[in-house]
Amino acid sequence: MYQLTDFQNGILGQIVGINQGTFVNALGEIIIERKDNVWFRLTPCNTYRDIQKKCLHFLSKPMMQYSQYRPRTKTICSNVFYHFVPIKFTNAEIELIYSRLGNCCNEELTEKFIDSGFDIKILNKEEK
Repeated sequence: MYQLTDFQNGILGQIVGINQGTFVNALGEIIIERKDNVWFRLTPCNTYRDIQKKCLHFLSKPMMQYSQYRPRTKTICSNVFYHFVPIKFTNAEIELIYSRLGNCCNEELTEKFIDSGFDIKILNKEEK
């Protein structure tokens, strides 16, 4: 059984406040929406920044306008995402975030994006 740190337990509490169906399984995976299999590992999440990275990496896909996810899942993921990421993005920007950062495809660019205050121009520059 996975043992949550105090920080992780606090994050879990915040997410459960957004979606009561959220839970952590024995592998330390936080299950945000079980029916659509939206989850991420809580390891190594020891800072608020780590949680922001997880949101960018794993919640941007279900938030995309034309994704296969159910509307309820999109809403839950959007609510969790914006709880930790303080900037509201357009649908096109969410798609760019997913294409450039989704599934941890570019950790260095993720760091730059967060350091910039979530300036979408950082992702556009890297695309050229």
